[in-house]
Amino acid sequence: MSHVLFFAALLASLQPLATSSAQGRIVQPAVHMTQMTVQVAVVDGVASTTLKQTWRNDGGGVAEAIWILPLPPGAVADGFTMTVNGAPLAGEVLDAKRAREVYESIVRSRRDPGLLEYFGRGCLRARIFPIPAQGEVKVDVAFRQVLPERLGLRRWSFAFGAAGAEGLAPERLVLDLVLRSRKPIKNAFAPLSAIQVIQRDDHEVRASFEGTPAALAERELSVFYGLSEAEFGLDLLTHRGAADLEGTFLMLISPKREWQTSERLRKSIVFVLDTSGSMEGKKIEQAKAALKLFLQSLEPDDRFDVVPFATEAEPFFGERVPATPERIAEALARVERVAAAGGTNIDCALAAALRGPSADGRVPIVVFLTDGEPTVGVTDPAAILAAVRAGNAGQARVFVLG
Repeated sequence: MSHVLFFAALLASLQPLATSSAQGRIVQPAVHMTQMTVQVAVVDGVASTTLKQTWRNDGGGVAEAIWILPLPPGAVADGFTMTVNGAPLAGEVLDAKRAREVYESIVRSRRDPGLLEYFGRGCLRARIFPIPAQGEVKVDVAFRQVLPERLGLRRWSFAFGAAGAEGLAPERLVLDLVLRSRKPIKNAFAPLSAIQVIQRDDHEVRASFEGTPAALAERELSVFYGLSEAEFGLDLLTHRGAADLEGTFLMLISPKREWQTSERLRKSIVFVLDTSGSMEGKKIEQAKAALKLFLQSLEPDDRFDVVPFATEAEPFFGERVPATPERIAEALARVERVAAAGGTNIDCALAAALRGPSADGRVPIVVFLTDGEPTVGVTDPAAILAAVRAGNAGQARVFVLG
């Protein structure tokens, strides 16, 4: 947790709303954080984080909050602004020495040892008053930090689970992180599957989450990424277990996303589409939509053919033709007219796809879209596989989807 942001709000009501807990803490159920939005812009390893929080007082009297934000190691306050019902409120930026005095005072009075690990760090502090009865307070905070790097990976993290009154998480959490780098980005990921990570190109990544903290099953947000000029980025993280246990490792491999035309492999592709009766309805429509996307992604130097099949295979062109705009348009129109009917002759379809020489210097590929098992012709899977091995003289790569 050495690089994790901790946020604590210690509440003291001006009305007798507080009660004592079994641990000796002062609990203010009337004041709570309804939402926190975490906006992050990472540019060349420097993260600018903005927190937007909404606090609500459901009690019958005016309340006060002493707001404290220990800064991560290396973080710099980039503009500490607060608003109370639209009016700006000044706050303090404390150095490590003054911050330690604040931490110790809180630990003594609140009996909360959680702040001990933040000794040695600076912090932000403000007195939020008034928090009107049945009213809201909006808190905005901004700070910068240089992201730490370990084993080739940089990490941005934020302990949202500690962000709230007495360490309670906000009721709703929003994350919007944009990562940009002049050096190509590789292996960007978030350990929590609920955080969506989308890499737009070699130089930009976006991570986002919106929902309740319970949906994350953790108390910390983290996004990792590496940087590499290589065509394929490779990062390896290892963990050595106890003496009697085997260690584990995580290997991340990511290709670059922007390729020059001269760097692309020219392809010779045959698309095999199952049009048997079992594909009727939603299945055939999904398969046709996928095939259209494949066709529209072909490059002018590629060659292709389309082989619809049911009881028999019926190639569009009978050979791999250049992926010219005219040929692509013709294939798209014919795909649109395809209907589901007949049996499933997989052996015949694959034989047609593998027949004939591949175009010179191009990578031979077969994309096979089907939903089921063979029902016509050769129906023994072992026999079909044996025929494919024997007939695949061009060593085409076969990808099965369905």
